[in-house]
Amino acid sequence: MTDDVWRWNFIAVGNRETPQNHLKLIRQAVRWLAQEPAFEQVQIRPIPTSRPGEKVTIKLRVLKDDFTPTPQASVQLRVFGPEGEPSLVSATADSEEGEYTGEYTPTKEGSYRVEAEASLAGKTLGKDKTSFSVAFPYGETDDGRPRTDLLKQIAEASHGEFFSINDWNDKALDKIAAKLESHAPSQIVEQRQTRLWSTLWPFSIILALLSVEWWMRRKWGLI
Repeated sequence: MTDDVWRWNFIAVGNRETPQNHLKLIRQAVRWLAQEPAFEQVQIRPIPTSRPGEKVTIKLRVLKDDFTPTPQASVQLRVFGPEGEPSLVSATADSEEGEYTGEYTPTKEGSYRVEAEASLAGKTLGKDKTSFSVAFPYGETDDGRPRTDLLKQIAEASHGEFFSINDWNDKALDKIAAKLESHAPSQIVEQRQTRLWSTLWPFSIILALLSVEWWMRRKWGLI
């Protein structure tokens, strides 16, 4: 079959017909064989994580059947919220040919799904989908440096002691022990002494263990 496909173009031209069917077959075959994401005619750009109430910019690229960018496509964007509620987003063409932009403002935290579909002259060019996350930022992830002023205030309010990692040594440990002793001195509340040999249960357990050891050594021929 591959040896005769090229003849179809000449047959169509000889019959004064358009060779678009032959060209479409070649394009679709190449796309199917390649299966490369760059060959998709509708491509949504990656969307960074945002926070609730912050406007999210959705960018996508649209290509025609010959893989050239087109500024005349009709693009439909749909955004699905964390609970699956759909929202239609209008997309307009950018100054760069083939690039389109839509804006959406999420209202709550969660995972959002974006679906895009583009058509030209009533013909669907392709579809694409992606997702992005919406969450409030956390200070620990933005700046992990210790806040020494706040730590000193906490130590002072709780009658503790603040030590920098550079000042940590054996003297610092002794200082902490002295600090604890001054605030909560240790004292012996009750003292009791018990002789193990004077009680039955500890003596019985020790005697049983020694007897088992002697029996096992005797059984294995070690005695």
